[in-house]
Amino acid sequence: MGTHVTGTQLRRFVVGGLEDDELAVNARHVADCAGCHKAFVEELRRRVGAGPFTFSLEPDFVFRHDHLKYEDLVSIADETVDQELKEVWDMHLKICEGCREDLTSFLAFRRLENESAR
Repeated sequence: MGTHVTGTQLRRFVVGGLEDDELAVNARHVADCAGCHKAFVEELRRRVGAGPFTFSLEPDFVFRHDHLKYEDLVSIADETVDQELKEVWDMHLKICEGCREDLTSFLAFRRLENESAR
């Protein structure tokens, strides 16, 4: 990344609003650039306050926002998901009731669709 992280990118970074490719680039830059790191910490402090905040690398914390998309539901129903991705989705499904409900509904729809096609 040739330029510094913008204020908009920092705000989106802090709230988890960056796409994976942009997140990776910005995270590397913030880790390597003292000025952007300081700005990131300041933005984070504005969001969470001056008190201590917690951060975890536990999978439940890391994957909590990786919601299933329609294509993911199709892959699960068609059993075309590779093992690594399945493990990530399983971790997310443990903590996300909305995605569990979406998956249950989609699988039920698929079963009905397959039964009516016979």
